[in-house]
Amino acid sequence: MFATHLGSLPGTDFRAAVRLVRDRLGRADLPELPARGVGAQLVGRGASLLDGLAVDLQPAGWRLTDHPGRDQRRALALFRRDLDDLEEECSTFAGPAKLSVAGPWTLAAGVELARGELVLADAGATRDVAASLASGLADLVGELRRRFPAASWTVQLDEPSLPAVSSGALRTASGFGRHRAVDESVIGGGLTAVASAVAAAGAQVALHCCAPGLQLQWLERAGIGTVALDVALLTDHDLAALAGWLESGNQVWWGVQPTQVPDRVLSRDELVATHRRVVDRLGLDPLVVDERSAVSPACGLAGWSEGTVPRVFDSLVWLAEAALESTT
Repeated sequence: MFATHLGSLPGTDFRAAVRLVRDRLGRADLPELPARGVGAQLVGRGASLLDGLAVDLQPAGWRLTDHPGRDQRRALALFRRDLDDLEEECSTFAGPAKLSVAGPWTLAAGVELARGELVLADAGATRDVAASLASGLADLVGELRRRFPAASWTVQLDEPSLPAVSSGALRTASGFGRHRAVDESVIGGGLTAVASAVAAAGAQVALHCCAPGLQLQWLERAGIGTVALDVALLTDHDLAALAGWLESGNQVWWGVQPTQVPDRVLSRDELVATHRRVVDRLGLDPLVVDERSAVSPACGLAGWSEGTVPRVFDSLVWLAEAALESTT
């Protein structure tokens, strides 16, 4: 078992965030700092990595355009600068490293077509976004492996909108209707396009969803072997499915530290109790669970105080080490 972080971090100092993650968690990640502006936030950062598709920021949000807009160029320039800064801080790092980026369905639910509807409303445009993201991430993974040859890279696809996409819960532009629920096979196809491209480029793939309703068969169809979840949302049905998922050799990153109340760091006793409840409900050998697990916050920490985040990381590292000691 190990400790990791998910999603965003507070503040605007990218290098300080890199050092925090490296020194506290032993990772060389590309942190997401949304306080730096829309180009550094989930959808804007993901849209900047699209290959061959242009976007621009409109009053209602990001929209596909014929030519790259100023905001896309700024977002990409910021990301390129982050890569340079990460290389200066971690060029010789040997160990795990991670890039978090919006997945294809969250982008389809967060970017508009030229006429104002979501990309999700157009099946062809949705496929184009998935293919564009796959190509952009494959190129990026290749660059990361050249810049950081001793690191082992994971691309974490953030898909908070995926359950809403599958259930038809997203409203249309008028606000009076809802987008049609997307079929499971289509969801799997979009995830497969991205995950297979990332894997072929030489990185592992994880999927993080902090909303209820994620179905593991979507990941299985796409060949994704790691899922990150908020443990507070898991039902008995979810845990039964996750037990089978773990027995098949897959991994789970358990979001044991709640994030909805900023700066509310669980005590070590509370963390242990939360972790034990999950393991007990799974009904598996704790050694099997711990060998195929990580512990993390439930979601991003962007709304937290910068001074509180190190406490979260230290507590999660302690929990991971304590869990390993209890099973050896």
